[in-house]
Formats: sequence, C-alpha cells, structure tokens
Amino acid sequence: GGLRNVFANEDNSLPLGSILDVEGLIDAVQKWGADACLVPRERAIMAEEPRECSWLRALAEGSDEIEMSVLDAMTPSRSLSAVVDSTFAALKNALKRSNLDLSGGTCLHHRNGP
Repeated sequence: GGLRNVFANEDNSLPLGSILDVEGLIDAVQKWGADACLVPRERAIMAEEPRECSWLRALAEGSDEIEMSVLDAMTPSRSLSAVVDSTFAALKNALKRSNLDLSGGTCLHHRNGP
C-alpha cells in the first residue's frame, strides 16, 4: 500500500507520548541531521485547515537505513511498557497455574498458527 495523509482529530488520535518514548524518537531523528519537535496533540487537532504532511514525501523518497533507524527508535513509553510488562506477567502466572504449556497458545498475528 501507499502512504497517505490521515489528519488527527479527537476520535482518531491520542497524545504520542502516551504510547511512544518521544524523547528517544526525536533524538533518533536529530541524529540524522534533521530538525525535529513534537507538536502537541491539542494544537495538531485544532488546526482549522489541515495541511499536507511534508514529512510523508521525505519518507517516501528517503533511504531505507534512515527509515529503519527511525522505526527502531519508536519504543514504548514508560506507561505503555508497564502495561505490557504487567500483562505478560499475568499471562505467565496464569500459565504456571494451569495445566497448559506454551504449545497450547494462539499466535496473535496468525490465529491459525504460523
């Protein structure tokens, strides 16, 4: 599929910092010599006239090395990491208490197996 603009609004967005480590992401972008900052969600969704994303074209024309570096820098925020860690801990504890083993699990990406 191709890249497309999807403009943020109250229904389709949330603060980026609630799911990603924004400081790490900005640092990764800046390491490539680009100027980067975070536009607060409130400001982004209140724009009267949405603008085209200037970064989208750069992404389409950019090198794979830079794109992968930026994608690798998209790590979970502390709060999301805590949720993931506690969820996995609960799953592991439930597994220990049951008669099941990991071979009885379901792949979340491929529900019918790998």
